[in-house]
Amino acid sequence: MATVETKDVTEDQELNVGKAKNIVETFFDFFQVRGQTTDPELIKDILKNDLFFYESELIMSEFSDTFFTPQRLDPLLDSVSEGLFDKHPAVVEFLSSAIEQGLIVKNQESAEIARRILHCCFILDKTTEKQLHDYQWSEKLFDYFHPVRDKKGIKKGVLRSLVTSYRVSGRWFVAAKVASLELVSLRYLKRMRKKNFKPGSLSDKFNQKLWVAMLNLNIYEATLQDWFSKQPGNSEAGFILTCTNAERVTDDGQILYHNTQLWASLYHTWNLCFITGDLPHLDLMYPKLLIPAVANASGDHYIHARAIILTITFSLMTLRIANNQPSAFEIQNKEKLCNLWGEINRKYARELLAVEEKKGRKTMGWFKRMIYKKVYLK
Repeated sequence: MATVETKDVTEDQELNVGKAKNIVETFFDFFQVRGQTTDPELIKDILKNDLFFYESELIMSEFSDTFFTPQRLDPLLDSVSEGLFDKHPAVVEFLSSAIEQGLIVKNQESAEIARRILHCCFILDKTTEKQLHDYQWSEKLFDYFHPVRDKKGIKKGVLRSLVTSYRVSGRWFVAAKVASLELVSLRYLKRMRKKNFKPGSLSDKFNQKLWVAMLNLNIYEATLQDWFSKQPGNSEAGFILTCTNAERVTDDGQILYHNTQLWASLYHTWNLCFITGDLPHLDLMYPKLLIPAVANASGDHYIHARAIILTITFSLMTLRIANNQPSAFEIQNKEKLCNLWGEINRKYARELLAVEEKKGRKTMGWFKRMIYKKVYLK
């Protein structure tokens, strides 16, 4: 009997994976992205005008052969597809519902935009992988952007970047994000340079608390923005993420938040929904979450990968704003998409909360519980 039940479960899992693959491939088909190779001229244009990488000797010396030799893009799409159906069921459910409801449609203009986004993903996946495995190379890339930003009036340092980013962008969320990421990158590089590490020391305990607090601050920024934008489902998902965040962080050699895959998957779908509704320059914002270096990362490594690409892409976005560069496209029905997506994320968030509380974990103190009931359960 046990053997039969195990076989049934395996067959159900295979069926679900098959359905997920079909949904993802249907989505790819909408934008005609299969069977493409990289276009070196398009890569050059993106490096110059979208990513501001073209003047970086660091980037060009490392990747010029890869970037300027045509490469098949199907392997990248295979990795994106595998990450979605293996780790991100909420995203797949959203795609299925959105396609079924006619909220995602085929057209030639969308296919051209998707082609550019796919090339951007190709570039950022390569650079992010390099950053993840070589923090000194990553530090050099951060250093490359400081003078580039400075020319546009965006200063280095937490407080100065806050003030000057707001002056450039006119958006407090963007300014707060740039400043908080400035703090994260400074702490990250300081920790990576430090060779003497004593697990369990007072310094270690302080660092762990600080890393968790910085991540929660990052989540709260978007959670409040969602609430004020009348996206209560996604806002609730963000709130639950702060309640179920890692209790332990390893910062010896890498910054690893020991989150479960359920938590990382919720963070991913929550953030995708948020940027769809609230941020400009989605041709840059989507790749930061779609690239395999981030989307396919395990629960332990997910936040490390995402923080690295987020630091780069928010610098890029503020540079675009400073250049008065318009967004490449606008999603006309984003409110409907985000309403649908937010409710799906709310469902997965409540499931995560139930799982964590079933383990006996205290996810909320009395104050957070009171806020949760009054704001989200009313």
